[in-house]
Amino acid sequence: MGQLNAGIVPVTPFQQNCTILFDMDDKQGVVVDPGGDVDKIVAVLKDNAIRAKAIWITHGHIDHAGGAMDLKDALGIDIIGPHEADRPLLANLETQAKRFGLTDPVRNCIPGRFLSEGDTVSFGEHVFEVLHCPGHAPGHVVYYNRAAKFAHVGDVLFRGS
Repeated sequence: MGQLNAGIVPVTPFQQNCTILFDMDDKQGVVVDPGGDVDKIVAVLKDNAIRAKAIWITHGHIDHAGGAMDLKDALGIDIIGPHEADRPLLANLETQAKRFGLTDPVRNCIPGRFLSEGDTVSFGEHVFEVLHCPGHAPGHVVYYNRAAKFAHVGDVLFRGS
């Protein structure tokens, strides 16, 4: 198994951290929380020769899921997560965009697969356990890779709060 690595791509006026998780050896990976600026995300993937296998969403807020449908269309890959409890948030991303005065187009999103506590997701040989962590959003999930002792927590934790 190759080394798990993570790259951060700040996106949208919120400067949300879209994360690209990938294997250093075979360059397979996933895009976590593509809130927007899809052209920027695609460019980072291309510039680093990373082949995204899926889009993983931690929760249904606009800064984390606002670009998911456009990225799905650009790359031809599936959207996975979050938990079903965030379905109403994902179905109202366009409304969220208007509320924040965003002018870039945003599309509502329905993932190909919702996740539950105890599910696993993977790319290559990297397996992540899914933890349902409601609070910040009712359907928020965390992706935990036990082998690397690494967790992608989305907005479960905010720096300084």
